[in-house]
Amino acid sequence: PLLEVVLFRLNARCWSREDYVRHDTAEECITVLSGALTVDCLQEVYQLSEGDSIYLRRGVSHKVYNPGEGVATALMCLTPPVH
Repeated sequence: PLLEVVLFRLNARCWSREDYVRHDTAEECITVLSGALTVDCLQEVYQLSEGDSIYLRRGVSHKVYNPGEGVATALMCLTPPVH
């Protein structure tokens, strides 16, 4: 496969991970399906609401936070697959 699609759920007021992740060989797109997400890319921070998306070029360090009171859901698409 050339594309990996992951349904991602993040609990309220939680980070996706403690440290930053970087995909050296993959590009990533995150689309918020419900709730809101904060995408921290070290130099810039993006606030995403339901229906918003962000494209991350390969090599961009990032982690995701759910600032909301409920579970946030999103689709992560990576090409080529990394998992």
